[in-house]
Amino acid sequence: MDLPLGEAGLVEVQRLEAIESPQGGEALRGNLVPNMHQEVKRVLQLLDANH
Repeated sequence: MDLPLGEAGLVEVQRLEAIESPQGGEALRGNLVPNMHQEVKRVLQLLDANH
């Protein structure tokens, strides 16, 4: 499932994947979970803007 995200979208997805991965982003996860809703909304808006 490859979406034409554009450069910014791709970087954003890679950053989120790093946070989600068990070996990376452990320190960040505690800070991010409360903000995940806003984060997801922001990413979706970014992806929308690239279409």
